[in-house]
Amino acid sequence: MTFDEAQPVENPRVVAIRNATVRARDLHLDRKIDYLVKGWLGSEAISMIYGDSNCGKSFLALDLAAHVASGQPWIGHNAHKGKVLYIASEGGKKSYGPRIAALRGAKSELQEKGAADDLLLTLIQVELHGTKDIQAISTALPELHFSLIVVDTLAMSIGAGSENDSADMAQFIKNIMTLKKRYNCHVLIVHHSGKDRAKGARGHSSLRAAVDTEIEVKVEASIRIATCKKQRDMENGKSIAFTLRVVDLGHDDEDDPITSCLVEQANIDLDSHKNQAL
Repeated sequence: MTFDEAQPVENPRVVAIRNATVRARDLHLDRKIDYLVKGWLGSEAISMIYGDSNCGKSFLALDLAAHVASGQPWIGHNAHKGKVLYIASEGGKKSYGPRIAALRGAKSELQEKGAADDLLLTLIQVELHGTKDIQAISTALPELHFSLIVVDTLAMSIGAGSENDSADMAQFIKNIMTLKKRYNCHVLIVHHSGKDRAKGARGHSSLRAAVDTEIEVKVEASIRIATCKKQRDMENGKSIAFTLRVVDLGHDDEDDPITSCLVEQANIDLDSHKNQAL
């Protein structure tokens, strides 16, 4: 090849931007519904479930994860089946052993449909403020194709970083984006409410800006209400009601009872419930 025949090497990013830029008349409606949980979570997006301590947010996240792993409808909403990675940085084996045992016993249909094999739990604290553990996850689980990764909780996964610092939160969000891109999946973050509930989740506002879906969990007597506070591409403001049913798991080696909880849909009129709350 002569010098005159040589072709210039283009920047790959320039090519990607050019190929992604189209005329409005050439952009058409795609009628294939793209979701992980219909009406709630997109297939390749970032979401956050937040609420006060002991409101049931982790139980709700685990229940959702088990339904995705089994492909069974979650509280009346279709779920696309796929492998799930649940990063249990808060609680570990001590907390999640009983929770999985409760699911296995009382919701055996989820186990039979795939949750037993396709729901994976990482039962150590993972640090998502730096880059070391992000690289370690990719190296440890290179061949798996996840549909959903749950990070429970942000507080126990941000390591030495501060939830309130803009630079630290930016690094955490960057790592969440890396997970999403690496596995082409949805990433769900379990987080805590701030001191002022009206301001939503705790920490720097850049977190709320980054997520596609934000779900707040509140406790009202024995009923727990999960409400969409933000939806980038779906209907906002939807709510579901659930309870936490105590499950007896037998006795420990000192003959004391072992219990855990299960999420169960609450059959209440949410519109009437909202009006009463007002």
